[in-house]
Amino acid sequence: TSTWHWKTDYSLPTYLISATTGTYALQSDTYNGEQAQIPITYYSRPADTAKTAGTFINMKNILGVFESHFGAYPFERVGYTGTPGGLGAMEHASNVSYPFSGWTGTTSSEWWYAHELSHMWFGNKVTCASAEDMWLNEGWAVWCESLYKEGIYGKQAYKENMRSKLKDVLQSTHVDDGGYYAVYGIPQNLTYGSTVYDKGGQVTHTLRGYLGDSLFFGGVKAYLQQYAYNYASSFDLRDFLTTYSGID
Repeated sequence: TSTWHWKTDYSLPTYLISATTGTYALQSDTYNGEQAQIPITYYSRPADTAKTAGTFINMKNILGVFESHFGAYPFERVGYTGTPGGLGAMEHASNVSYPFSGWTGTTSSEWWYAHELSHMWFGNKVTCASAEDMWLNEGWAVWCESLYKEGIYGKQAYKENMRSKLKDVLQSTHVDDGGYYAVYGIPQNLTYGSTVYDKGGQVTHTLRGYLGDSLFFGGVKAYLQQYAYNYASSFDLRDFLTTYSGID
């Protein structure tokens, strides 16, 4: 019998805590972060170890993009642990549950693990105050799927990804969710629907355009610090950015 103990120095909502068991192979790395060296752990099926390097080839670059825009990585470790596909991906703090299907050996699922990584800031460092505020977690993470592309592949890649997502929102979101909704106050049966994710990402993109990059990214860094390891509502974000930027 083996007994394991885990400890974190940070406050976490209980839904971000998980333990995963199985026969895993560990591959480790280190990221030289803004404030500290961050260990990286990849726990895969033994048969998938040869795919790890190709799958996560841009992990450190993506970490650099997010740190430069949002501040230092907020937890002790970057971790990804493989899980059966039916469970999907889940942004458990410092140890993302990531489906075996994402271990492709290529960059085809890069957007997926970038989405989960961005949750360390949006969802984990600052958690949505209620289910009705879920766009603060998921909408921002969807937008981060485009932001990391801008940092690695250039501005045009950001624009193309955002336009593709906007097309989906205009054509499908109101159909998928059965109506037009604001991103805040969404019915709880749609907490994980397209309005929260896809329209939420468009609202974040629009907010960036409305404020301009200097005020937007400066305000986001300050917001994440103000509410660090706590929760915030849509109104908290609105009021904070209004005060920070001087723009209503």
